[in-house]
Amino acid sequence: MGVEELEARIKNLEDIEAIRRLKGKFAYFADTKNLQGFMSLVADDAVWEFGPWGRYEGKEEILRFSRDVTLDTYSFMLHHFYNVSIDVKGDTATGIWYFLVPATNRKEERAEWLGGMYKETYIRVNGEWKFKEVIGDIKFVAPYNEGWFKK
Repeated sequence: MGVEELEARIKNLEDIEAIRRLKGKFAYFADTKNLQGFMSLVADDAVWEFGPWGRYEGKEEILRFSRDVTLDTYSFMLHHFYNVSIDVKGDTATGIWYFLVPATNRKEERAEWLGGMYKETYIRVNGEWKFKEVIGDIKFVAPYNEGWFKK
């Protein structure tokens, strides 16, 4: 393996690790209700799509959605991500993350489980990775004590 190939492989691994840290910040800022920090991770022309919760384009709409869900609906969330796959191509990348989130829904006055997959696109902006598109494929939202299966 030549030096150029080795440098390219290291750069790819560094980019993947930077995107993993971006996703870690996503969870931390969402779970601690830090919307300013959360929005710093989002590209200006980003798109957020969350099935029954709708589609949001641009930072202003994404901030509104985040306020509605993170602050108004859920008083507690603890994001868990796993089974990650990240592919980097220059200054863009894609990722798939499975998630499970125990949460407290203040509107329904109950504990819940949320689960599914995030399908994401990232873009490098001024040397930093940002979320360009996040599609939340929600597989279930279920009361904690009942689970997601009903006979």
